Amino acid sequence: MTAPDFGFSLLDVCAGARRGKITTAHGTVDTPAFMPVGT
Repeated sequence: MTAPDFGFSLLDVCAGARRGKITTAHGTVDTPAFMPVGT
């Protein structure tokens, strides 16, 4: 089994809210973000 090809970096915390960055093989996404997912 291989390791997942993504990561999460925490950039800032304020009053329980978090701001970060998700990094995948296809690029980066700043969070929080609305990401619709179809299954």
